[in-house]
Amino acid sequence: MVIGMAWGTLIRATLDAFNVDGPLPNVRVVQLVGAGESRIRGYDGHALVSRMAQLTGGEAFFLNAPIMVEDASAAESLLESTTIRESIELARRSDLALLGMGSTVPECSTFYHSGYFSREDLEKLRRENAIGNVCGLHFTIEGKLTSLDLQSRLVTISADDLLAIDLRIGVAGGPGKVEPMLGALRGGFINVLVTDDFAATQLLEEA
Repeated sequence: MVIGMAWGTLIRATLDAFNVDGPLPNVRVVQLVGAGESRIRGYDGHALVSRMAQLTGGEAFFLNAPIMVEDASAAESLLESTTIRESIELARRSDLALLGMGSTVPECSTFYHSGYFSREDLEKLRRENAIGNVCGLHFTIEGKLTSLDLQSRLVTISADDLLAIDLRIGVAGGPGKVEPMLGALRGGFINVLVTDDFAATQLLEEA
């Protein structure tokens, strides 16, 4: 099995709760989205992929690049480099993806708290109707991709490749993640949702 992984606080919490009795056969764990230095250690992509590989007895594959770079040409150059291209090719063959859902509200944004985005960045995203993201791919409440100038600067799996993964498990909770969950479901970025009862109730009411 190939397991594709994003990063974030609830992905870390998922691994905290993960239990397996001995190593699993032939598991490969691949990072779906780039990451760099985080202000809060332990939920960046490298650390979580390494930990999942350790828990399953599998092999880890990394995207050795930050999630966002200066411009589109820099992102394209990184995506064409040999090691990153190999990881992205493996990511495309993922049997399942374990995904968080980010928010553009500062209080709920892992990108903001980890230092990738400023409040001005989030305000710009909100002006472009972005309410959340999966793997850095920002979308509206209707699930449509938006902020395409920002998307072109990302080192991440493409939306088409993400949507081609059969099992896309999203993990999120709390009232601040209701809009991102709704947009992610409407856009098909996730097709399995793990959440809490309060958020689930609110999500159904919003839908």
